[in-house]
Amino acid sequence: MAPRLGEELKSRRERLGLTQRAVAEQLGVQRASLAQWEGGRHLPSAEHTQRLDEIYGARGALVALADGARRGGILPSPRAFRSVGDVFADVARALVDKMHKDPEGRPLGWAHNLVGNRPTPLSTAFVIRTLQQIDDAQVDLHALGRALVERRNDGGWTNRVVLQGRPEVTSVVLSALARLGMLTDVDSEIEKLGQSVDDLTRSRPYVLSVVLEAVLAIRPEARFVDDLVDALLEARMPVGDALLWPANAAAPPELLEPSLAHTARATTVLRLARGARSRTDVDEAVDMGTRWIVARSKEDDGTTELLEPDPGNKAADISVNHFTAAWVVRALAGRDGVPPQRLNAAVKTVWNTYSPSHHLWVWRADGRLPSWMTHDAVAALRALAGAAVSSPVPLDIGAPAAGTATPTAAGEQRRSLR
Repeated sequence: MAPRLGEELKSRRERLGLTQRAVAEQLGVQRASLAQWEGGRHLPSAEHTQRLDEIYGARGALVALADGARRGGILPSPRAFRSVGDVFADVARALVDKMHKDPEGRPLGWAHNLVGNRPTPLSTAFVIRTLQQIDDAQVDLHALGRALVERRNDGGWTNRVVLQGRPEVTSVVLSALARLGMLTDVDSEIEKLGQSVDDLTRSRPYVLSVVLEAVLAIRPEARFVDDLVDALLEARMPVGDALLWPANAAAPPELLEPSLAHTARATTVLRLARGARSRTDVDEAVDMGTRWIVARSKEDDGTTELLEPDPGNKAADISVNHFTAAWVVRALAGRDGVPPQRLNAAVKTVWNTYSPSHHLWVWRADGRLPSWMTHDAVAALRALAGAAVSSPVPLDIGAPAAGTATPTAAGEQRRSLR
């Protein structure tokens, strides 16, 4: 059984493109020890096996192999996988456990890295939205909303690096407060948000998508929605016969290349926009983006984007990581003509970054537990579940009259990719 475990250790490491030295450093052991485990000459300890299982996203498979080897080659009895609902309950408990409180026990929020020690407005808003999606809050969300309101400045809300408000941060916070019924003047908030969208913002599909998703949730009939949709469509680049999204539409032409993360996110949000607007150009953009995503053969791994560099202080650079697989799932779920193996590949990547020991999603590059990553994973799995279960209601029953806005994603009429 040890040789079989060793083969599995080596196979999973190589599939992830990791070196023995890199994995050994994460474990705090010598490279030679890892080589012996992969060669089947020795078994890793239970602690090291658990850590390897997390690093490789094996979901308990390596632990089971090691346990079987220790019992003389007898594998444990097969266990049923936990339901998504059970996993979500675990996630809710883990998030509540990571919440920061003041000395009087009042909730303050969550850190960007959920095991960090400094709660931020953005992370707190993401976790509020996650708990609302799971519908298992277990905490006073309105108290957290009040804590968010107290941290607002004149320009909105900020990230961890800069002091001035940023539209992509303010949007997420506003959407969380709206879900709590804590926005007193929605139209004024939308107007202020629109004023914060400058030329730099309009060149960044990520920021435009975040703002558009929030406005669609808060005030889908706002005129600002059309402005954002136009800007997002204009931020595309030509790729053959298609128009797709790069990370930075303002980059020099020779540096422009289509981004899977940005195309999947923009396609997902424009699908939501179709519930509020009937526009042929949006329909065409969604179909074009979806076909390209389906045709992609590279793994839906995460990527990092430098939003705004600071030449004088690298520590002040504004960067963002993208959970590409989660957005691919959301872009493809419920679409006719999507090969099951393409959607399943993205779903597998989402689950491979889930840590059963933390009950949260892990950024594999450095082992952090980002709040936004668990949020994106939960949103993707909810979209998948909603698309996978059909109702007995025919497509032509209960359809809105012509000119009537349809509900967002879940109520969208499916479109064929053929």
